[in-house]
Amino acid sequence: MLHGFTGSGLDFDGLAQHMPGRIWAPDIIGHGNSPAPRSVAPYSMEAVIDQLEDWRKTHLHEHFHLVGYSMGGRVALHWIAHAPEQIRSLTLISANPGLADPTDRTLRQKADHHLADHIEEIGTARFASEWSKHPLIRTQSKAPAAFRSAMETRRSQNKTWGLANSLRAMGTGTMPSMWGHLSAINTPTLIMVGEQDHKYADIGAACHQAMGNSQIVVMKDVGHAPHIESPAPAGKQITLFHSKLVR
Repeated sequence: MLHGFTGSGLDFDGLAQHMPGRIWAPDIIGHGNSPAPRSVAPYSMEAVIDQLEDWRKTHLHEHFHLVGYSMGGRVALHWIAHAPEQIRSLTLISANPGLADPTDRTLRQKADHHLADHIEEIGTARFASEWSKHPLIRTQSKAPAAFRSAMETRRSQNKTWGLANSLRAMGTGTMPSMWGHLSAINTPTLIMVGEQDHKYADIGAACHQAMGNSQIVVMKDVGHAPHIESPAPAGKQITLFHSKLVR
């Protein structure tokens, strides 16, 4: 399971309680307890995929189900394009394959770099407070209080340059668009979106239309992070999806 921007693998703890089997949730570079180098190069999408492949060879010796949320969903799409034979199924939670229009990408890249500078200027503690009020993030207030408090504490403890470099090197404006590759993904895919997250519900529907071997589920009464806001129903949906796959 691959977490979103500012998060860590521990963000999946609530979901994991409602799913069987062993779950691995590494911290992506610049987040949580992962390394946070000062140089930007190790944060590129290509470098991150190489890091995850090295991690996989150490920890995973069988085919596995891959789950990616938001930023982690973007990483998951690139990983499956790199090593599809290792991945048994793909679950994308509120994931954006990127921006196909060059103008949109340029504008988003500028915005990502501006946000990166802002994070380094004010520090992660203050940024975490600001980030919690972002329209995509504020619905996470529905999560259980103790879980939410721990998650917000983890976010405030990220290294400023780790988050900033992640935005600069693998933000939506910088990463290559995967829209043109979706039709080539034959791995069974579950697309999960929240009904209150209208932007990503539309993106999810477009992904579903482009991917031949996919299904989509719209989670009720939640926003951008169904696995955080409503972990039991989200875990049930992912477990049901896995159980229906041909063994």
